[in-house]
Amino acid sequence: MLKTITDIRKKFFLQKFVDDYRVGAAFPSSYFLIKKVSRLLPNNMYMVVEQGAGNGVMTRELLKKIAPTGKLYIVEQNQNFIDILKTINDPRIVIVRGFAQDFNYEQNLLGKKADLVITSIPFSFLTNTERDTVCNNAYNNLADGGMFIIFHQYSLTMKKTVEKYFKKVYDIFYLFNIPPCSIIVAKK
Repeated sequence: MLKTITDIRKKFFLQKFVDDYRVGAAFPSSYFLIKKVSRLLPNNMYMVVEQGAGNGVMTRELLKKIAPTGKLYIVEQNQNFIDILKTINDPRIVIVRGFAQDFNYEQNLLGKKADLVITSIPFSFLTNTERDTVCNNAYNNLADGGMFIIFHQYSLTMKKTVEKYFKKVYDIFYLFNIPPCSIIVAKK
């Protein structure tokens, strides 16, 4: 028997994983993982792009780090998750349905540069060209000093791809998630 809202969200997330192979994780990111990633982020960011927001567990944490006049562009392909994300009542959120590799920064950010591009999409489902596109687009659309973070990854497959574009790249292996995962951090 489900006892908490968290249990209900986890069951829903697991069901979406079963229904849609493009949902890359059977469970949402743990509270501990979200807090770990949050500690890497500066406060008062103005422009943030989140790719693969899922049920919004990272989204809610990002909103704490974004300036009151900032924007959070969420790129999500799964309509069920979009419906959940729409329940987060915050005027700084702009939801774009689609895939990370197809996100048009110029059109959506109106020529402005992002302070952060953060993603937890399942890169193992993308082709090498699509992986390159995600990284290249993130690099080209980040402000100087901006960060590109890939989290909730089960391998370091993407680290070499990220290193093609970013000079400052490091990874963190994080145990307190089901299953344990990696965080890849790059700075422009």
